[in-house]
Amino acid sequence: MAPYSPEHWAALMVIAVATPLLVRAVRGRDVDRWITVAGWVMLAVSVWWMGWDMRPAVFDVQRSLPLHLSDMARLTMSLALITRKWWWVAPTYYWGLTLNVQSLLTPDLSYFVDPRLEYLMYWLLHAAVFIAPNVLVWGRGMRPTWTWYQVTWVFSLAWMAVTMLINVVTGSNYGYLNAHPPGRSLLDAMGPWPTYLGVGCGILAVTWAGMTWPWERLRRRRSTP
Repeated sequence: MAPYSPEHWAALMVIAVATPLLVRAVRGRDVDRWITVAGWVMLAVSVWWMGWDMRPAVFDVQRSLPLHLSDMARLTMSLALITRKWWWVAPTYYWGLTLNVQSLLTPDLSYFVDPRLEYLMYWLLHAAVFIAPNVLVWGRGMRPTWTWYQVTWVFSLAWMAVTMLINVVTGSNYGYLNAHPPGRSLLDAMGPWPTYLGVGCGILAVTWAGMTWPWERLRRRRSTP
């Protein structure tokens, strides 16, 4: 799928409309049961999609393993909706509203077997990872803290270490941690490998802090007599 083709713009428009509608729909209403159901549905869909891409007929060690950060975000997103536990919401919030946005704006979507199904699943899952933290934070009142920030870095660094090792062993490039992605992306502006990893981590550290500090300041103001 070519970036900013009609199919790309259509998907972005659906996400732009659906996100505020769903945030408003859950605000101040007793919808926890429906959020839990949505989480179980997304978990089932995510696991099924991982299995579909690992079938012997289509398996490719360089693309089929569920090692992209988006694969991890789908699982944390599903568990966040099911449990509303902060340690699942935290990585979903930071990953879903930053790194996942790159997948929305500069999608790396190549069709291998069934273009319609692959298009649908790509956008359904990436949209869910974006919409879920918006719903939980702005719709259901869960508030980021510095503990969220720290735990997300633990998740992120552990994922990077494991994935880079597997990339070296298999000659893959999951997470684009060992080389630039084949198409255009924001990483192109951050220098060659491994420079862009350090630059990217620095940008994320500042961005995620900016996504945390206002909530902490608001919390302190409300707790001050």
